Amino acid sequence: LEAIARDGTVVRRWDAPEAQNWPRLSPDGRRLARQRVDGLRNNPDIWVDDLERGTRMRITTGPDPDIQPVWSPDGRLIAYVTGHLPGRGGKRMLNIATSDGTGTVRSFPCPAAYCEPTDWSPDGGELLLNVRDERIADVWTISADGRQVVERLLADEAVEQDARYSPN
Repeated sequence: LEAIARDGTVVRRWDAPEAQNWPRLSPDGRRLARQRVDGLRNNPDIWVDDLERGTRMRITTGPDPDIQPVWSPDGRLIAYVTGHLPGRGGKRMLNIATSDGTGTVRSFPCPAAYCEPTDWSPDGGELLLNVRDERIADVWTISADGRQVVERLLADEAVEQDARYSPN
């Protein structure tokens, strides 16, 4: 894994190969959130690397997989999903945690069998979600305050996923 600045210079290179996924750069470009698999527990958790200081902080430590980190617009929060992957039993929860590792701010159930966050609205009020069940793959929005205000944004026979908000 390498972090490259916009001018093409290498900010940081991780030398050791490891099981990881979904790297996301913070809005200020100074931190990297990603899912890392704990070698001892064989469980994915969310970690944040400070690219300038070369430090790493674990954000989650639960027994269930924590995946798909997404930064809030101000960089203070990270949304992610906890639970088993599609086709495996169990309930999935959306979570919002502080990016400084001090804990989870709120948790609420996915609005369908499977969901994962893909982006925050620029004002921080909503999350975009990939939502799937046996028949659909759509893009929904959900309020980030946990009130479960849900709206189907892109929902038809086609597969819609991985949407992002424009900056404005």
